[in-house]
Amino acid sequence: MPRSPRPDQGSLFAPPPPPESVRHATDPHVYLPADPRPTSAAAAAAALPHTATQRRRVLDAIRDAGRDGLTDEEVEDALHLGGNSARPRRKELEEGGLIVDSGERRETSTGRAAIVWVTPEHVGGVVARGA
Repeated sequence: MPRSPRPDQGSLFAPPPPPESVRHATDPHVYLPADPRPTSAAAAAAALPHTATQRRRVLDAIRDAGRDGLTDEEVEDALHLGGNSARPRRKELEEGGLIVDSGERRETSTGRAAIVWVTPEHVGGVVARGA
């Protein structure tokens, strides 16, 4: 016979939290999980004034690369941005449909294959770097 949970076990039987919302690439608000750590909230607040500018710089760099596109590492190098700044901006652009996976891969400095990102008008024309 099943037993009822004790009062201190309520969280074990609570429904899961609702799914986190998806942001549009041009949304200027910082996304935080439902229950952020204080350090995460502080970092997000500090980054807020820079996200739109960084997003624009990442988009411009990928667009300027044309058919060749750029990997995340190449974006970071070209813009002198750390990965924790560049990758979230690239993800926002991807989710907003402003950039797409070209279907091509290029080797990173560590020898791993990386997605080459292009703007939608440049899909289908990626050229290998150094070729």
